[in-house]
Amino acid sequence: MKASPRIVDGSSGGRSALEEYKERRIGEAVFIDIDELSDQNNELPHMLPSANQFSHHVGKI
Repeated sequence: MKASPRIVDGSSGGRSALEEYKERRIGEAVFIDIDELSDQNNELPHMLPSANQFSHHVGKI
């Protein structure tokens, strides 16, 4: 089975990315919260999660 590409909006930067996504987005783009996706055990912001954590979050979209 061949997967189709998806456009993912992972915007951030001190603004309400989810609200911006709801107001305007590219066609069938999906939103992913990078705060939720990032490694919660790292004191630095937006660090990559483990491969398993990443797969879990991305698998939900």
